[in-house]
Amino acid sequence: MDVIGVDPISERGAHFRCHLWGWPPLWQTVSALAPSAASPHAHDGDGLDASGSRAVAERIDQALNSGEADTYVRVVRAQCRAAGLPEVISIDDLKAFRDFLRECGGFQVH
Repeated sequence: MDVIGVDPISERGAHFRCHLWGWPPLWQTVSALAPSAASPHAHDGDGLDASGSRAVAERIDQALNSGEADTYVRVVRAQCRAAGLPEVISIDDLKAFRDFLRECGGFQVH
């Protein structure tokens, strides 16, 4: 899964690569932590604008600081395990996506 920055301010904001199996659990976690976020599950250019991306990054930061993100990542990993799917999400994945969101200037999923 390729997530492309629309107007990146750095190399980190230009591109976020996620394994095909990793995007649904990552986005499930993001949308649970930031329910106002859109749902870009398709590879058709869906995404968020710059302000939406920054707002989601801020919400992820709050969830990381409070421990809420760790709890939710464990829940999603358990759901993947129960469904016989690989456990392909970690706190490090969430942090990497947060960093991308801060610097991407909006993104599209391809």
